[in-house]
Amino acid sequence: SKEEEIGDDVQNALNSKWVLQWHITPVRDAKVRTHAPKIVELWIERGYRRNRTEIVDPKLMWRDLHQPDLFNKRKLTGSALCPYRLSLFAIRRVTQVKNEDGWDKLNMSLPCPLLTDLNRLLVVRSSLGDDFIFEASCAEESLRIVNSLKMVTARLVSHAVVGHGELMVNEFFNEAYVKGGVQFGTDESR
Repeated sequence: SKEEEIGDDVQNALNSKWVLQWHITPVRDAKVRTHAPKIVELWIERGYRRNRTEIVDPKLMWRDLHQPDLFNKRKLTGSALCPYRLSLFAIRRVTQVKNEDGWDKLNMSLPCPLLTDLNRLLVVRSSLGDDFIFEASCAEESLRIVNSLKMVTARLVSHAVVGHGELMVNEFFNEAYVKGGVQFGTDESR
């Protein structure tokens, strides 16, 4: 059925990771207006229950792939330890840029990056007005990621709005309760 197909597509997205280039947007009123892009790994992190009444919501997460201290010092740093994150509930818009008109329609506070193929850019806009700009390897990959993120966020929010709490938990949250980072009901928690 169509419902099962959508559920399968959502699960595929939740189990995917994408390697993208992150075009960092400067913080408002920042002295440094340009940042070098970073190669990042982007994924959707499932939520979990801390206890019977408290949950940690699912998030879009990404981390730098370049770890200069890993080889010599055997040390992970920065976003490898604490990834960048955006709650899926805080995603207001996900779109593929496509061309300069698409860029202009987004009312971006930045000039259009002319050194890249705009078809490969995707923008994730938060409810706080922050824009996260990622570049895929090709236009087709960008469109696949945009469609996956739209489907996942739409499904999550629709479950929440309609009141399908149990369905939402089953699809978007890890099953076991987590206390202090250890899941109950596993061999590690004993």
